[in-house]
Amino acid sequence: MVVSKTDSLHWSVGYGVENAAFAKDFRIQCALVPSTRAMLAQSHHNVVGPGAFVLWANVPDTLSGDSAKARELTIVADISSSMEGERMTQLKEALFGFIDLLTEQDRFNIIAFSTSTSKFEPDLVQATGEAKADARSFVEQLAALGMTNFEEAFHQGLLQSYTDSAHRALIFVTDGQPNWGEARPDSLLARIARWNVSQIGLFPVAVGGEPDRLLLEAIARQSGGAFTQIAADDSIYLKVKDLYRLLFLPKLRNPSLDFSQLTVTELLPAPLPDVYVGDQLVVTGRYSSGGAIPVTIRGTVLGTPITITEEVPFSQTDTLSFEVERYWGSQKIKSILDLIALIGEQQELVNQVIALSIKYSVLTPYTAFLVVEPTGGTVISVDEKASQRPLAFSLQQNYPNPFNPSTTIRYSIGGTAATSVTLTIHDALGRVVRTLVAETRAPGEYRVVWDGTDDRGRMVSSGLYFLSLKAGSFVATRTMTLLK
Repeated sequence: MVVSKTDSLHWSVGYGVENAAFAKDFRIQCALVPSTRAMLAQSHHNVVGPGAFVLWANVPDTLSGDSAKARELTIVADISSSMEGERMTQLKEALFGFIDLLTEQDRFNIIAFSTSTSKFEPDLVQATGEAKADARSFVEQLAALGMTNFEEAFHQGLLQSYTDSAHRALIFVTDGQPNWGEARPDSLLARIARWNVSQIGLFPVAVGGEPDRLLLEAIARQSGGAFTQIAADDSIYLKVKDLYRLLFLPKLRNPSLDFSQLTVTELLPAPLPDVYVGDQLVVTGRYSSGGAIPVTIRGTVLGTPITITEEVPFSQTDTLSFEVERYWGSQKIKSILDLIALIGEQQELVNQVIALSIKYSVLTPYTAFLVVEPTGGTVISVDEKASQRPLAFSLQQNYPNPFNPSTTIRYSIGGTAATSVTLTIHDALGRVVRTLVAETRAPGEYRVVWDGTDDRGRMVSSGLYFLSLKAGSFVATRTMTLLK
């Protein structure tokens, strides 16, 4: 990768690797040097209609004050049968690390859950040397068994006697999704909100690709916590240890932005998340007019009101930075897709996604994809009828899509001789979730039904999946969305 600075606000990034397949999106992360400006915006002015902007806002670490206070922590750990083996070993290492980092001023508890729950102690206890030794013995005896009961796990975790308003949290570690007790996302969210009378920050940690990411993100968002994703081959111990260290850094809570005389609409994310001091808030939105605008951030740090104001230029002439508007479009699409996942597919929301996707060239589960057939080198729309390509290789879009709980996949094998065929499903990180076909097939049309389970027979989480067909030299891919 080559990074070149053009001027104070512009950089160019070039990258490329021949004959390589990427499992993840290529991402560029930008940050302001803390000692320079508190806020900076990149904007795109539209001659007709509102413009778009991205605003970066630093929260100075000088606002932290004295953060060395006693903490109240509960870690709720999934010990269902899917955690058996290496994951259980790593989970225990994470719990041991959690215990080691406690000080005598802290109060803590450990709750293990599967079909039911098992507590280290009935309630939070002081982290004395004796209590920490007993906690290690409790962890040693844990074994993976049973189903995954989110409802009871969160209920018991939130029944703890928390007293400190600023230094308390619940860490929730799971490698699955709820399949015992209440499992509907909307009902779970409502119950958790009702139980969380002390407004505890909830910090879900998802291990692997099976957990319902949207549900866990929503749980974190509604409580002012944060979501952590751990890849299947990552160390649970190191990730949870890093999370634990960050948990009680002071945060700018309940932030709001005042754009003075500038008319700003459709600000994202909404609502604005809490931000750790020394970290950065990134927002995007639409604006009218422009000019040098005083922008103010308000919030509280450790209960103390904070106000930060800086003059930020919003362009009235730049009509060439369309990538800024496209970024806003991608964030708007994400917010609508998250809403669809939570409340279900509604045609009005789907139409919004399709319109934004076409306008901003953002790939979504509801818009057409293209397939390149290596033999002919031509690009063929996925909407073409199979009858127009007799005796050709093809992979049709699954139906229904999005789907729950199952979907039908149709494909054709062309030519005149039998061909080795593999039909696989990959998650968003490129990992094989399910192999549906791995055998030699004669020319003809075939149909396969996927029931939403992986190769181990476990239900996969809601989200985006990639369907891949390889038949001889023919390769095709489709995207599928599982909604629950």
